[in-house]
Amino acid sequence: MVETIIGASENQAVDQPILPVKTWDIKDIQVNVSGWKMRDVIRWQKLAQAGDAAAISREMSSVVKVWPFTAEGVPLDPRNPDSYLELDPEQWACVLEAVSGASGSRFRR
Repeated sequence: MVETIIGASENQAVDQPILPVKTWDIKDIQVNVSGWKMRDVIRWQKLAQAGDAAAISREMSSVVKVWPFTAEGVPLDPRNPDSYLELDPEQWACVLEAVSGASGSRFRR
């Protein structure tokens, strides 16, 4: 599919391909919180309440084992806290949801 864009400086129509929106599924993110004790769950809850994205990213890097995210075609390592800086906000939120879900699932029998 091609989208026609009018150039701002030259008022000239330019055909540019429309890039497909990359989608991912939370099921593609593997999280392991099996070693968490209640102190870890409480720490996670406090981080989430405080909204400190850097601290949350560091914590997520300790439990996220696999994800589908890349930066410029290069796979990002979910165990590296710096990789979280390369995620877009929607991807970061998806990882947050995966970790929160894994933490919450520890309370279900």
